[in-house]
Amino acid sequence: TGQYFIAMNYSVHAIMYFYYYLAACPCGPPKWALLITVMQIVQMIFGFGVTLTSIYYCFTLTAAKVFPATMDASINATAHVTYGHNLSLTNAYFGLVIYGSYFYLFCEFFVKRYI
Repeated sequence: TGQYFIAMNYSVHAIMYFYYYLAACPCGPPKWALLITVMQIVQMIFGFGVTLTSIYYCFTLTAAKVFPATMDASINATAHVTYGHNLSLTNAYFGLVIYGSYFYLFCEFFVKRYI
């Protein structure tokens, strides 16, 4: 999940800070501030979805399903793996709270600013 979060966050912030750079120039802010807010809302939706998917995989994938050709009788086939990475459920649950709250805040900002 970390790679998705890094890619999303970097992409949105790169565009956002480029916007701030242009806004500080003598020509004034560009006309696409709405786009940045929409991108931030989409980032929160995507982040929430990636986190939910990670939690789902944590509870449903077993070692036998992920590595069926390498399993032998000495390995517990019901041991949970976390889709190739260690997943802290505590961090994932906090991630849901954070993404949910940011989603709410960005939507509230969108409504107050653009509607």
